[in-house]
Amino acid sequence: MPPLASPEQQFELLCEDGLQFPSAEREASRLELPGVLLDGEPALYDARIVPEIPTVIAPRADVYNALTQVRSGETLQDAGPFIQEKLTGAGLIIGFSGYGTEGYAYHTEAAGIEAIHQICDQAGLPIDAVVDGGTGYGVPGLSGMVAQAMERHAIGVVPVRGARGASPRDTLVVVDGDDFGDEAPAIGLMADVLVVMGGGPNAEKELKAAVASGGLAVIAGLKDYPPVSLVNTFDQDELFANAYEDGQLTVCGNIDELTTQITRLDLDQAHASRALRATKLYDFLQPTLAP
Repeated sequence: MPPLASPEQQFELLCEDGLQFPSAEREASRLELPGVLLDGEPALYDARIVPEIPTVIAPRADVYNALTQVRSGETLQDAGPFIQEKLTGAGLIIGFSGYGTEGYAYHTEAAGIEAIHQICDQAGLPIDAVVDGGTGYGVPGLSGMVAQAMERHAIGVVPVRGARGASPRDTLVVVDGDDFGDEAPAIGLMADVLVVMGGGPNAEKELKAAVASGGLAVIAGLKDYPPVSLVNTFDQDELFANAYEDGQLTVCGNIDELTTQITRLDLDQAHASRALRATKLYDFLQPTLAP
């Protein structure tokens, strides 16, 4: 099985080409999750990554049972204690969302993510955790790498199919859903403030979950994103348009504007929706019974 490159090499590859590990390495590292099927085929996981994540939460019974066979670390089916701990902390939970497609450069997004961490430290806004899509591609991959480099608690949330592309996190949540996008509500519900960089349909789902439950959100148009990106289309959605008018959702066009928006965050306002978001997150991550 291919060894992992150094974190510096992983970060460089993410910035240059949008993938944390070369595709051939990923393919060679994937093994079957025992007894878990996707579209009639065995589900896969990255055997270099998933067994080494300190805590994995999997509400779905067959996935939980499979993970306990391939992991020696903490594997949980009940997300309740995790939700209680993370949504009662004094600091912020920041979510990062955006494109996770290989074959594109992400230097600008990397700089934006790093700037947010730095400005939060300078402004006395403590970050308790960072949450993202849990994979090693594009914005989610950069989010996880920067969080761990800054010694933040890195939370990744993936559907079952995402276990094959998971990247290192402190906690990985494998939701009860097969395909990409099924994890989106959990990401939006966890984040006190969700920062969206670019982003297509899955980012839109994350943003809707955040805004509909009272979370704060920032859409960052840090470069010339495609016309279908959220920064160019958000005002066509009534929920987003209303949130923008109310100041719950803000939009910025460069890193300076982005960091200014972050420094204006009110911790009390960011925490105000936590009770509602926690309730919805409990419901979303309810354990399923074994068949």
